Amino acid sequence: MRVIMPFFDLGLFHRYEPQLTAIAENLTTLTLLYIRGEPTTTHPNIRFHRVNYPHWVPKKLLLPYISENTFAKLDPETYDLVYVLSGRWQQYTAYNISLAHSKPLIIRLRGDDKEVTKSFSLWKRAVYNLLWEKRIETTFRHASAIIPIANHLKSITDQYGLETTETIPNGVNLNQFTPTAPPTTPTISCITRLSPEKGSALLKTVIDATPNTHYIIAGPIQQEWNTPINAELTGNIPFNKIHTIYQACNLVIIPSKMEGFPNSLLEAYASGRPIIATSKAIPNECKVFGYVTNDYNEMIRIINNVNRDELNRLGLMAREYVEKYSWANYGKNMATQFRSVCT
Repeated sequence: MRVIMPFFDLGLFHRYEPQLTAIAENLTTLTLLYIRGEPTTTHPNIRFHRVNYPHWVPKKLLLPYISENTFAKLDPETYDLVYVLSGRWQQYTAYNISLAHSKPLIIRLRGDDKEVTKSFSLWKRAVYNLLWEKRIETTFRHASAIIPIANHLKSITDQYGLETTETIPNGVNLNQFTPTAPPTTPTISCITRLSPEKGSALLKTVIDATPNTHYIIAGPIQQEWNTPINAELTGNIPFNKIHTIYQACNLVIIPSKMEGFPNSLLEAYASGRPIIATSKAIPNECKVFGYVTNDYNEMIRIINNVNRDELNRLGLMAREYVEKYSWANYGKNMATQFRSVCT
């Protein structure tokens, strides 16, 4: 089985390397089409195909330019299907390649774009919702398979009459993310990008109201942000070091307004750390080891009164629970879906 996948920016590859490696283990080849960055893996089944483009091409024209040049240079006899993570630019490119070469398209549905737009201004929300509807009627309706990352995402496809496969959640590296002794001072980690849809306003409110707790925020800043005195921003952390952010805390906060199935949830559990999160951050099929509330006052109360022994107990239970989420199972399940559309 030979799969081709648009993955434009290899600067982000480190965060996706575990899941793509797990898939590649069950394929003949997984070829990534990219326009930025440089390859960083030597896995024998993962190959790279750089799509060159003039740097003067505006971003709005980048998609059709990439698509046209990609079609011209790809040999349809060298791959069996097109796979893509849901998202506007890469998804349209995968769709156009699939159409051009009459190859099956599989889309990994990772989130609800309409939920994301609820934090936008009215005019921006209207534009993005129109783009979403167009993507539904083109790319999603054309796809041979849509693989949701969480059960609640099936409600999105159901309302449009689209069928999905069984849900396949991501996995977690149980050797990288391991329980360690928690710090003696109250510390909470948040592994996310700082943006409205990821709950940055709620996070800021909670941090300001709990001055005796130290916060570590790991991820890019995508908005204006004044860092409180009891918080530190690390920026993007290389994936091979991200486990240290979990080891440095007692509790992991996930304040999102929307999520598919956050990696930080499984990584926290594997690290023996309970979570405090909004209801949108936790898929219904995943057990909660920690606290779930959408009320910032309740979240503040919990943080101010948290019991270390209780956190340790929850962390041990979380680690035992998460062991079923292996990357090996994920890779086999994804490859099974790939093969089912090619038979």
